[in-house]
Formats: sequence, C-alpha cells, structure tokens
Amino acid sequence: NSFDMAQTSIHFQAVKGGSEEHNKRTKKLDYVHHELSSQNDYWQSDSQEARLAFVTQNAKAKTGRKMQAKATPIREAVVVIEDTTTMDDLKKLAKRFNDRFGIDVFQIAIHKDEGYKKSKDGIKLNLHAHLVADWTDHESGKSLKLNRNDMAEMQTICAEVLGMERGKSSEKQHLSAIQYKIAAEEQRAEAIKSKTRGLGIIQKNLSNDISDLLVEVKTKSKECDRLALSAKNMGRILEYNTEEAKKKALINERLSEEGKSLREEKERLRNDILGLTTQKEEIGSEAESLADVVQAARSDLFHLNAQKIAVSGEILNLNQERDKAQREAEEAKAQKRTAEAEAAKGLAVGAAKKLGNVLGFGSEAKQLKELPQKLEEARTEGEKAAVTKILDVARLNFGDKEVTPEMIGKAWRSKWDEAKNARAETERQVKNATAHASGLEKILDAFLAIPIIRACVHAIVSFVRQGRRSFSTEDTAILKTALGGDPDNAAALRKIAYYHGGAYAQPHLSSYWDRAEMCMQKIARGENQEQDQNISQGRRWHL
Repeated sequence: NSFDMAQTSIHFQAVKGGSEEHNKRTKKLDYVHHELSSQNDYWQSDSQEARLAFVTQNAKAKTGRKMQAKATPIREAVVVIEDTTTMDDLKKLAKRFNDRFGIDVFQIAIHKDEGYKKSKDGIKLNLHAHLVADWTDHESGKSLKLNRNDMAEMQTICAEVLGMERGKSSEKQHLSAIQYKIAAEEQRAEAIKSKTRGLGIIQKNLSNDISDLLVEVKTKSKECDRLALSAKNMGRILEYNTEEAKKKALINERLSEEGKSLREEKERLRNDILGLTTQKEEIGSEAESLADVVQAARSDLFHLNAQKIAVSGEILNLNQERDKAQREAEEAKAQKRTAEAEAAKGLAVGAAKKLGNVLGFGSEAKQLKELPQKLEEARTEGEKAAVTKILDVARLNFGDKEVTPEMIGKAWRSKWDEAKNARAETERQVKNATAHASGLEKILDAFLAIPIIRACVHAIVSFVRQGRRSFSTEDTAILKTALGGDPDNAAALRKIAYYHGGAYAQPHLSSYWDRAEMCMQKIARGENQEQDQNISQGRRWHL
C-alpha cells in the first residue's frame, strides 16, 4: 500500500493562500479529526506577511528593481514523519537545509490529526509536517536556484535527520491534503474492485452463495463506479479551483504590489510634509533672527548717526578755530605791515619836526653847525616812536625795560611760532576728524545699502524738496516699519537724511525738516497725519 508510509519524503512548492490558517488550525477543515488536534505542534520565527515584505524590499535594494510577479520567494514543503517525530527533529532538519542550501525555514507545523477512516481497521492517519521557508539569498536579493540533484540530496538529508527510510524517486506529483483525500477514495475503490474479482473466484467454488455474492458484487461495483466518478469530478473541481486560486493569487499579488506602492507614496508624502514643516520652522526661526539683526542694525545706525553728528560738530568747531587762527594770522601780518609803515612815517615826521625846530631859532651859522646833531636826535626820537608804535600794534609788552630791536625780534618770533604751531595743531586735528568722519561715512553708506533705510532717506528728502505737509501712504508704511513704534527714532532718521540731503540740507529749509520729523513722530505713535496724495512717487528725488 503506497500510503502505508514507512518512508519519508519532502517536496517544496510555492506557498498558497491560507497556509498559515491551515497550519495553525484556525480554519475549519472537514478532513481533520479534531479529537487528535492536541497532538499537533507549531513554531514560527516570523509571519509570512512580514517575511514577504522583507524579501521584496531587500530584492529591490540589492538588484535595483522590483521582484518579478511570477517569483516565489516564500515556499512550503510537506514532510512525511512518524508518530515519534518531534519539533526539535524538524528544527535540526531546517538547520541542515540552511547550512547546505541557504534555505531559511521560519515556520514549522506538525499535523497528526489528518487521515481517513478505513472500513474495518479504523482511521488511517496522514502523519506529516509543513515547513515554510524563505527561498531567497539575502546577500544578492535573488531567489535560490536548486537543481534536481539538490532536490535529491534534500530527500537524503531528510531521511538521515528524521531517522527514516528515504523515499523512492518518482515522476508523480506529490499529494496535497485534498489530493490525499481523493487518492484515499480511489484506493478504497480499487480495494472494492479487487474484492469484486475475489468474489468471482469464490462464486466458482461456492455455487450456493453465488446469487447473494452477485448482488453484492453489483452493489459494490456501482458504489465503486460512483466513487470513481466522484473522484474524477473532484479532480476536475480541484483543477478548476487550482486555476482560480492561481488567478486570485496573481490578482492578490498585483493588489499587494499596488498597495505597497501606495504605502510607499504615502510614506514619501509624509516625509515631504515633515521636511516642509521643518523648513517652515527653520525659515520662521531665520526670519526672527533677521528681525533681531535688523533691529540691532537700526539701533547701531541711530547710535552711529549720533556719533557722526557729534563728530560733524567737532569738525565744524575745528574749522571755525582754524579759520579764526588764519584770520588772526592775517590780521597779525597786516598789523605788522601797518606798524612798519607807521614807524617809517613817524620817523620821517619826527625828523621833519626836529628839523623845523632846529631851523626855527638861533643864528643860521649856529643852526647849520648844530644841524647834524639835531638830525641824529630827531632820527633817534623817531625810531623810539616807531618802536613804540610797532610794540603797540604787535601787542608786545616789555614793561619799563629798555627796548632793543633784538628784544622785539625775539618776542615777535616767539609770537609767530606760537601762532604757527597753533595753526599746525588745528590742521592736524581737522585731518584726524576728517578721517574719522570718512570712516563713519563708509559705515553709514553701508547701512544705507539696506533697502528700507535707503527708502526712508528718499522719502524724507523728497518730503523736504517738495515742501509737503505729510508723507504718502506708501512712505508712511515704510517709515512705520523703520521707526518701530519709537518716536525718538524720528530725530535719528532726520539726521541721516539731512546728512545725505545734498542741496536740500540748508538752514533756510529747517522748517521743512522740522515738519518731516513731526510727521514721523506721529507715524511712530500711530497718530493720523494729513495725507498728500497729489504728489506722484515718480517725481521723487533720488540720492
């Protein structure tokens, strides 16, 4: 009897839908003897769904393309066992397969509750186990390739590990659970036919019972034919169901691929959303940082402008002192020339006066005789008058000392050197102040490169140039942002605009500058100002 299995065998094929339900006995089966189900055993290290997802993803990662629809990465084998076969024996068999062929068995089910009832001997059990394996190479992502020799070696390993006799090779297909039931029914039909042939022989020897036996033979023959027909019909149904199952498997596989693609697309979109959310937060943080930088720049600009105004005042004072020193030097030169002219004039007048005095009394001879002496005295007196005049003009004071030309020269040189040194110091200070102001101008020019500051300067200068009474709506919005709600900032913006006002930074236009500052203070406080909408922005003066 081919089903009285003293031998073992194993055969792998693509796993079918409902495999886990069948192996775990979660699905109701009519050919199972439930009173024996307690002898079953089950083990798994992974679910079929999780393993299929892994090998599919791994294949794409390793090969760069999706796994083919006809691929069978998960396969299942039925192993014929004995009543004494344990789960440990089957785990050892799985390890041998993994070591030899790279097959990873991740589910094992022992079934000792399947079989059919024999007419006299009771139940004929179909003792077997299911091995569900991962049929892929994880390094390459491709399916394992086993030939006929490998499959034959697999039969030998199975017999060695389980301690059973190796089955004979056969070209027949291995039987599934339903096929096993059909085969059992066919076997019963064959047994009935054999019995019918035996009854014919008995009929020859037992003529007295021939009628009863013929009736029984006919009855059994009809039953046999009915069972044979039923078996054929069941075979056709099974074949049809197999084709339908294949179609459903293909549909399920296609739907699974589409579902996986949709899940991947969903995950990608979720990641994109997370990335965009992160970018939004980063942009918000950068905007806050830039706002702080702009505010700090405004504050620095206002301070720098105040420093520039102070330096400009210092430069103005130094220029005034320089001009004063130059005027004093020119006046000193003019006074010196005047003093020299007055001295010469005094000398001549004094000499003439003395000459008149000499000529005005005494005899002519005496007068002529004393003339040289009188001329010398007049010259000396004239020199003293000239010296006195020079000293008075030069503002030199020697007290009651006897004044000599040497003393006058030294004092004059000292005064001249002091004036010269004062002028040189003034020019040095002016040069340093000019250099400092130039550095501040560069810094202010850099701040004017900021669009909002440049726009504010344009708006204020245009306000003064056009003699406006209020800022336009557009300029008001720009100034409101720059002022930041602080009216004190209006004065700083006015100073910056005044410095860059060119021909319009004139004292006689101060009333317009005052009006511009007042309007900016109102803007900062949020108060209304008289809007002048009649002046086009297109006529704005550009720096």
